[in-house]
Amino acid sequence: MDIAFWVQGFGFIMILIYLICGLDDLVWFLIAVIDRFRHPEKKDEDEMDFRALRSTPPKMLAVVIAAWHEANVIGDVVSNIIETVDYPASMYH
Repeated sequence: MDIAFWVQGFGFIMILIYLICGLDDLVWFLIAVIDRFRHPEKKDEDEMDFRALRSTPPKMLAVVIAAWHEANVIGDVVSNIIETVDYPASMYH
């Protein structure tokens, strides 16, 4: 038994693990596709109406920023969030 046998065996095991871990994604994808074919009228309900979204009152929003040894850029990150996120300025604290 040479090294090629062990490398191929390890690769085969990794491929099996990868495929087994992806089976749950395949199941949920198939459920969504079957549901779409069984209930085609739900498509209109799933689309978001942005006018209705704008008319709902905003709620408090928490933003978590990973800041481990980021003292040099944290101010820029917060400023960028405030400038680019479409949220009422009165809701920021």
